[in-house]
Amino acid sequence: MKQRTERLTRVAMVCLVVLLLAVTGCQSSAKKPAPKFPEKAVKVVVTHGPGSTTDMSTRLVTPFVEKQLGVPVVVENVEGAGGRIAPSQVSKEQPDG
Repeated sequence: MKQRTERLTRVAMVCLVVLLLAVTGCQSSAKKPAPKFPEKAVKVVVTHGPGSTTDMSTRLVTPFVEKQLGVPVVVENVEGAGGRIAPSQVSKEQPDG
């Protein structure tokens, strides 16, 4: 029983050393600052028309998001098909970040 405990301890120590080597090897030596994101205005697509509950709640939160991000937040209403047109439109747009 004592041999088994010693063997498990050795295996655990080897695993720990390998894990520590892997973690320290993954760190970059060059510390460069992360780019500021986002760099341009953020567009929020609302699935219902102006004046809807979804639109009003989005517009209530927008000033706080603008302040936090430091860029303008533009609300765009895309209504129709019970809110199914907006996700389709967003999925077809070019990725920008």
